Amino acid sequence: MIIKKTIIDISYLVHWNGRLTGIPRVINELSVRYNKQENIVFVIWDGRAQQFYETELIPALKTRGEFIHYKTKEGLLYKLADRLIRFLGFGVIARIVERVSKKFKIRFLMGVSKILIKARYSTKVKYYAKTNDVFVITMGDWQSRTYINTIKKLHQKNVKLIQFCYDMLPIVTPQYSGHATKTMTKYNLAIFPIVDKILSISEHTKRDVVQWLESQDLHVPAVDVFRLGDDFDVIKPKTLSKRLDDKLALQKKKYILCVGTIEARKNHALLYYVYKLAKARNIELPQLIVVGRIGWQGDGVFDLMTKDPEVNQSIKVVKNATDQELAWLYENAMFSVYPSFYEGWGLPIAESIAHGITCLTSNSSSMPEIAGDLIDYFNPVSPEDCLEKILKLVDTEYMKTSLTRIKSFKKTTWEETYNQVDNYVKELYV
Repeated sequence: MIIKKTIIDISYLVHWNGRLTGIPRVINELSVRYNKQENIVFVIWDGRAQQFYETELIPALKTRGEFIHYKTKEGLLYKLADRLIRFLGFGVIARIVERVSKKFKIRFLMGVSKILIKARYSTKVKYYAKTNDVFVITMGDWQSRTYINTIKKLHQKNVKLIQFCYDMLPIVTPQYSGHATKTMTKYNLAIFPIVDKILSISEHTKRDVVQWLESQDLHVPAVDVFRLGDDFDVIKPKTLSKRLDDKLALQKKKYILCVGTIEARKNHALLYYVYKLAKARNIELPQLIVVGRIGWQGDGVFDLMTKDPEVNQSIKVVKNATDQELAWLYENAMFSVYPSFYEGWGLPIAESIAHGITCLTSNSSSMPEIAGDLIDYFNPVSPEDCLEKILKLVDTEYMKTSLTRIKSFKKTTWEETYNQVDNYVKELYV
């Protein structure tokens, strides 16, 4: 009997350091569920060895972002050798020797470095492709030519390939992420046409994928959509931390919340102009609390919001909120506003509803897919439209109607997300 295996590349997850948000969270939620299945192999791409190695999920998650856990070959001698190699620091020594050899152009030392690297990985379990495998690429290394070539070799060996696609942002809107446009384009040109299936997190991203491949005259594989889980573990803190309470002096249900990295794509500039417009018309809006770190091209709008004396008392920015602080801010806001131009999936929309508040969001990209007609939308390039919709929500009676509408929101559990993905994977078990 031929045993079919699902191989899951979790490289992006195990290198992630910090809170599990966005893409790392998606990979984590799916992986912990796949770990309960038989015939599942988790692998990590190692750029130094230019090879996929097997790993064990639970130990890998415990050390993620700090230490890469590889599966060790069976047998007492291998395990003892592995401990000795780690104790002697072969990996660290190899990196030092490599740097010295490159700096001083000493070929002999480069050879020594390669021997040390080979010794370091001699006890690890390499992944060897089999024709019946289904290989799931949960992210992919856009920067590595060797990674791309290795995936191509898997294709040549008739391994079934599945590529996750969270968005096409760097390609379709390069003005918001020009730093990644070249690498993502190169990767997608090489990999997307050869995979057996692309799994997209929204219908909008699916359309972007199909349209882009067609525009390049490339083969369009099957593109299926799965919905991300939004059954959040809602924290309900009774009080706000003293540091934020002193800084913000908030009254419950008297402020508007905006959650998201301050960067060009998230369109915080629109909110700045909304508040400027309101001031020009002598309209007093509730205080706006912006929660998010400063991201790519975010310094300019951060300065606008915090230095303009006309609005800087109405807009407050919190750059490093804890989970408990963010939960309190969600729970006690009037509503949230999300002006982003482009999202693979606008998570703060579902997050807001999970905390019992409605979200006013832009009508672009994937946003309307999340809550449909249960929430209100505005044109992300129109301060006039956004201001009008904010004023509607500030009205007590309209707010009651909005809160009634979001009670109809049907949450998607991560178990349901996993089942969708697993069904797509098993379609390739032929």
